[in-house]
Amino acid sequence: MKTKAQKGVLIVDIGSASVGAGFVRFEKVGPVLERVGRKAIGAGSKETREALQPQMLAALDELLKGYEGAYDDVRIVVAAPWESSQIRTIKSKSDKPSSVSMRHIERLIEQYKNEKPPAAGNLDVEAAAVQIRVNNYPTNLVEPVIGTHIAVNLYESEMPGQIGKAIAERVVAHLQATRMTFYTFPLIASASLRAVTDETSFIFVDIGGEVTELGIMHGDALHYLASIPKGYWTLLREMGGSKKDEATVGDARSRLALWVKEELDPEEAASIEEQFGAVLMPWLTELEETLKEASAVVPVPRTLFIMSDTEPAKWIKKGIDMKGTVSLAPTVIVPATVQRIIDVGDGGVFDIFLCLEAIFFHVGDKTVVGEPVPRKR
Repeated sequence: MKTKAQKGVLIVDIGSASVGAGFVRFEKVGPVLERVGRKAIGAGSKETREALQPQMLAALDELLKGYEGAYDDVRIVVAAPWESSQIRTIKSKSDKPSSVSMRHIERLIEQYKNEKPPAAGNLDVEAAAVQIRVNNYPTNLVEPVIGTHIAVNLYESEMPGQIGKAIAERVVAHLQATRMTFYTFPLIASASLRAVTDETSFIFVDIGGEVTELGIMHGDALHYLASIPKGYWTLLREMGGSKKDEATVGDARSRLALWVKEELDPEEAASIEEQFGAVLMPWLTELEETLKEASAVVPVPRTLFIMSDTEPAKWIKKGIDMKGTVSLAPTVIVPATVQRIIDVGDGGVFDIFLCLEAIFFHVGDKTVVGEPVPRKR
């Protein structure tokens, strides 16, 4: 007997440190997040890093056992290293002024994507206009405008086909999904942070276990994306010295938690500060170099929004404040940031990643210019 599908959206969040899931109901007052669960991908050791994909799939299998049933809509959100995304500018011009509508932009994107397929072995995930300019003036094209020159900042994302297939197989094995769709986290973060903060120009970093993704918003539009091949597990392994095993990583994590809470004696606190500062400096240097490169194409704001697991976000913010090597004003995205838009219900908690994703699916059509346009196959 076929089970009746649950009305709402099951979000599956896949990063490099953990996988999570939550069920969202969209009420008149806003989204309500329920039944939140999360499973770690290993414990940050060198062995986990070397077998990240099979460990991610094993954690996903385990997570989805707790969500078995029928759903109208399953939305899978992937972050690096399971996806790659970029911003490109596509342009069009005509000799005579003509009406430019959203349908015109959709056709322009579709034509571009048909001419520029994904890399061999990869799957298209999204192609979304994040800024439209007609005759060099930004517009949301709520109504058609007249112009000759069109420029579109296009967010496009891909993922390895074999990873997409392996994730989809596990979803199908555990869930009865009427519809299953893939999304990528940088697009979601850019739109949702605009919805929950008053800022229109900011940097955001998603610090995962093994990778940091970075985006720059300027003038209420996403202009730049980059990644740094280091995450918080990387920093913890480096603090562990040559061993890089689960025990040394766990010990480093415990000591950093005490350092942030200021529960160490002065001598031990100074030792941790020096040790963590030394492993954080290469990450900070790479961040600084990335922002310097970005400054050639977009003004770089001072506001830096940090998204990570609760504890690592605190260490890294404290490390940035302590080292002061980059001219940034870091703020950690915490539950209080999102609570005016989203609520939690049965089994729900304010998991920052799932909250931002639920907010995107609630307000995304109002904050992203145009829905993602799939490439014809």
